[in-house]
Amino acid sequence: MATATNLHLLGESAPGLETGQSRTDIVIPSLGDQGLAFGLGMSSAQQRIHSARHRIPQVQLRDLDRISEHVPASLVRDGVEEARRLLTVSDPLLAARALGNGRQVAAHDTVPFTLWVAARHRHDYEAALWTTAAAGGDIDTTCAIVGGIVAAAEGIRLPPRWKSRCEPLPDWAEAPALHR
Repeated sequence: MATATNLHLLGESAPGLETGQSRTDIVIPSLGDQGLAFGLGMSSAQQRIHSARHRIPQVQLRDLDRISEHVPASLVRDGVEEARRLLTVSDPLLAARALGNGRQVAAHDTVPFTLWVAARHRHDYEAALWTTAAAGGDIDTTCAIVGGIVAAAEGIRLPPRWKSRCEPLPDWAEAPALHR
């Protein structure tokens, strides 16, 4: 039977949150070692980008080193470390061959590539998503992960033609409307 758990990670305070309040709530289906590593890797990436935007104008590439420090020893961590080594590679197909592209529907086959893309295109939301999609695999999942990470960077805006095609979220989502 598949189970799910909420992973709440505490960190430094963010605008609108009290010190120590959970900034990240990730639901991980079938929580196991790789699922936990996935949650920690994604949360760490988003927190690094969020906290960096309040200190310096851009996220440093060494953040992949910092992210891997928060991921338990696992295939995910090995992949994140490999993603860091491959940051000089510009071909997403080559990176996906080495890191995975989500085709195996497993954290170790998804997280490293998404972090590679987010690190390479941290200031260009559209390029990040097109680069992710070009690698194939589990495109909707990898694009969702990359989009969430890159969108956390300072100054990121959705391309206007994309925003104009967004459907409004239902009222129960209590989400702010997109400004057009």
